[in-house]
Amino acid sequence: MDYRDKKVLAVGMAKSGIAAAKLLMNLGAQVALYDRKEKEAFEKNEAVRALLNKGAVDFLGADPEQAGAWADIFVLSPGVPVKQPFIQKAIEQKKE
Repeated sequence: MDYRDKKVLAVGMAKSGIAAAKLLMNLGAQVALYDRKEKEAFEKNEAVRALLNKGAVDFLGADPEQAGAWADIFVLSPGVPVKQPFIQKAIEQKKE
């Protein structure tokens, strides 16, 4: 798949979410970072800070509905429950 200029939401900013976001940025996607934890929880996380400095959109601690509305494609970390309402809405809208 060609990810250039696609809006991709990386959900869950643990190791796999960070790795996915890095890869997607390298493939030319517009990447946003979402985690239910507030941005302050990631202040000492150099990898997350680097992604934000490279232009990743910041949805850390934001309303998940807002983050979901922004995205065309969702990439979920393995620990993220798919039963969350904003993910179910994306599935209903046939977002990838």
